[in-house]
Amino acid sequence: MVQSLLARNNSKMMYAIIDLDFFKKVNDTCGHLFGDYCLVETSKMLKEFFNRESDVVARFGGEEFVVISQCHDNQKLKARMEYFLKRVAKHHFENNGIGPIPITISVGVVTSDAGYSVKEEDWFKLADDCLYQAKHNGRNQVKQLNLD
Repeated sequence: MVQSLLARNNSKMMYAIIDLDFFKKVNDTCGHLFGDYCLVETSKMLKEFFNRESDVVARFGGEEFVVISQCHDNQKLKARMEYFLKRVAKHHFENNGIGPIPITISVGVVTSDAGYSVKEEDWFKLADDCLYQAKHNGRNQVKQLNLD
């Protein structure tokens, strides 16, 4: 896992959960094929944005993605995640005559020394708590917890 490599190098790590806001409504109004298209497009954007060989981008559940990456600077990470949030919001999700429709995302991020925990569920729980706060506070935002 990326965590063990980063911990060996005394590096910082970020663990993020990205969730498409109101995605059930997209599936219900535009159909599941269009919803799948939106997931693929979001995945492509994530992989372009987190493009280092060591970055992990994975779909987790229905409309959630997990990103694990090295983190050098918490302020730059926050700005970078905010930029990605805006990029998704400006993207024209349009396919086979459906759309364009606006889609926003909510992001929960935790950063710490990679040695914080070897258990992925520990990282996930903290990022998920942040995601819940972002959604509870109105969605289309990043909530970040820095443990250092």
